[in-house]
Formats: sequence, structure tokens, C-alpha cells
Amino acid sequence: MNHIFFKKICIVMTNTLLSTYRQLLKEINKQFTSQNNNQYWKQQLIEAFRKNKDITNIEVSQRLNQDAQDVLSFLRSNRRHNELLASYNPTHGQSEEKRVELTANRVGLKVPGSDV
Repeated sequence: MNHIFFKKICIVMTNTLLSTYRQLLKEINKQFTSQNNNQYWKQQLIEAFRKNKDITNIEVSQRLNQDAQDVLSFLRSNRRHNELLASYNPTHGQSEEKRVELTANRVGLKVPGSDV
């Protein structure tokens, strides 16, 4: 009976872990790989999952799965934060000089020396 229960737990954990792994790959692709063709984080993730694929200890496996879910949550939250900053603050990510110029233009003024 315990053997069957253990097997069911392992199957559920494996499915959860694979789902988390796929979601992490998608998120890393969105934030790093597709934006600047940086393969480093993708390779680190693949390597970490391969290194830990044969773990049979349930507690260790659960802890690693929780860590992976925490990283996924952090990456998603960070991406969403940046999206919100860009949407509510149009000058986000621009130089100080450009921000001052855009702010002045918004209220009908011109920055001295910016006559083009």
C-alpha cells in the first residue's frame, strides 16, 4: 500500500516539476533569450534540472520544486513590474536629459539649448 502511495506522489511531483520547468523556460525565453539572444540563463536552468533529475528523496524534491516555483514567481513579478512601469511612466528607461525634455514638452515648455 505504501509503495503505491509513494509512486502516486512521485508521479504528481514529476508532473508538477515538469510543468514548472516548462514555465521557467518560457519566462527565461521572454526576458533574456529572445530579447538579446542571451542563452546563459536558459543553459543554467537546463543544467540545474538535469543535475537534480535523479533525486528520490521526497523532501529534497519538494524543496527544489518550491524553489523553482519561487524563482518563476519572481521572474513573472519582475516582468510584470517592468511592464507596468513602462505603461504608466512613458519616460521609464530613458536618459535624464530626455526625461526633462519630454516633461517640459508635456506642459508646453522647451528646454533651453534643445532648439532643433
